[in-house]
Amino acid sequence: MAQFQDSARWLAVAAVAGLLLWQSGGLVLGAAFFWSVLFLVVFAAALFATLFRLAPDGWRHVGRHPGLLVPLGFLAAGLALIDWLSGGGSWLHSPLFSVPLGYVKAPVSLAWLLRILLSALFATWMTLLVVEAVRRDRADLRATLSQSKRRFLRVLVLLCLGWGLSTLLYAAELAAVSTLGMEAAHVLGRAGGIVSWLLLLGVLAYRFLINLVTAAVLPVAVESDQGFFAALRSGIAQSWRYRARWWKLLLVQYFLMGAWAVAHYQYSQTGGSLSSTTKFDFSFRYFAPWLAGYEYKAQWYSQVMGWLGHEPLALVVTLSALLSGLLSIVVKLAIVQRYTSEPPGEQPADQQPPDPALAETLPGSRPSVTSGD
Repeated sequence: MAQFQDSARWLAVAAVAGLLLWQSGGLVLGAAFFWSVLFLVVFAAALFATLFRLAPDGWRHVGRHPGLLVPLGFLAAGLALIDWLSGGGSWLHSPLFSVPLGYVKAPVSLAWLLRILLSALFATWMTLLVVEAVRRDRADLRATLSQSKRRFLRVLVLLCLGWGLSTLLYAAELAAVSTLGMEAAHVLGRAGGIVSWLLLLGVLAYRFLINLVTAAVLPVAVESDQGFFAALRSGIAQSWRYRARWWKLLLVQYFLMGAWAVAHYQYSQTGGSLSSTTKFDFSFRYFAPWLAGYEYKAQWYSQVMGWLGHEPLALVVTLSALLSGLLSIVVKLAIVQRYTSEPPGEQPADQQPPDPALAETLPGSRPSVTSGD
């Protein structure tokens, strides 16, 4: 086991180091580099302040078990490899078909499917490691990777369910906010901008509520001995039951990971009221891991560089994404720590026993017959 642990750690470090070294080639010291470094310093400072202030329990687990970050290194290298293979008009990037979702068309390519499978494998392995770190105060990379085979399909279905519903919601929100915003601008004139902003903020608040009520779904699902839908309901119930223990942490994470709203409103009037014209353009993005909780994106960096009129640097994109992944892992560790720290005798009566393969992680727990997914 020790040999596998050491080999996995060194391989992950080598993969990330090789990726960063490759992306650092051709860097030019200019305005884009200056603003990128400044963003990285500010983002890292805000992120670590959040970890130390709001998630010390999760951060302690990472300090004791740095092997928790090994899957993140493999994810970074794997996604970079897929991007490299699918670049330059590769057949991997060519859309196989597109799914129309109202105003949005979602192209499906082989590269997209590979990213989904890799993300699902990462989420499964990472969740099992998180649960083991909290339950047993250890992080056995080999054992949890082996257990991932039993829970991969369940996690994949959960992720696809979450991503699918998130995309459908986005299409509906895009249509609703666009239509209502235009109507408000036409009827209310300049005051319509206030209504438009309220609509955008309402969408962001609704997205945060979804994150809040699904925060514990994955760890509960991989541990649970229940069937698929029962485990999903149990995870949502646990998330809502203990929401007071992590809502502040999730709210800060929500904004650090890229929740933002931008609206451009223009109103002009010449002569009488009949000659008035209105224009309303908007865009909004949201952080919506929904069930997964292991976000690996650099949403704020790309957006800030767009505002400044510079192209994002691949090296800083990767570093920002790695910091985002670290934040997501620590947040999930804190969530599991907080819902498993229930004093004896206060556990909900409807909570089902964990999966037999993980039963040994719980003192006094008994194996039971595993239900199918």
